[in-house]
Amino acid sequence: MSYAKSYRLGALEVVYTVRQDWEGGFIAELAVTNAGAAPLDWALLLEAGFEVTNLWRATATPAGDGGLSLAGPAWQPTLAAGETFTLGFEAAGESDAALAITAPGGASAPPPAVGDEQPTPPPTLELVDAEPVREGGELLFTLALSRAAEAPVTVTTRPWTARRAPAATTSPRPRP
Repeated sequence: MSYAKSYRLGALEVVYTVRQDWEGGFIAELAVTNAGAAPLDWALLLEAGFEVTNLWRATATPAGDGGLSLAGPAWQPTLAAGETFTLGFEAAGESDAALAITAPGGASAPPPAVGDEQPTPPPTLELVDAEPVREGGELLFTLALSRAAEAPVTVTTRPWTARRAPAATTSPRPRP
């Protein structure tokens, strides 16, 4: 399952994206964009209902009561205007746990309620069976959804015509 949530934190735009999710853990990314007009040394404070167990492309220090302070790595501490930097982490816990992100200058996003604004990806559609109904190209098919849909599902088909390969023809070879 993959989903994303956006935060606007002063001059920073942060997109939290869960890339992989399994029972008891997940992998996520934070894409940090400088939406301001001037270069910015960025930092974020994460306070979450999950524990970050592995982090890449950022520096981290414990902060407050279980929080984690994140900053750009030594090789890229500053974001130019319009620049985006992506860091990743692995965490123990549920990916939809409450998450508060605070940026420099005190701009913050409130923690969402569990499951709040977490778009559910649509179910996948699988062709289970197909059989010709009659000569003439009609086809009866059966589809299955990977799980129950939360809204009506529409399947659109295009007219299809069976095309037969042209019969092979032979020409006499000219004699030498």
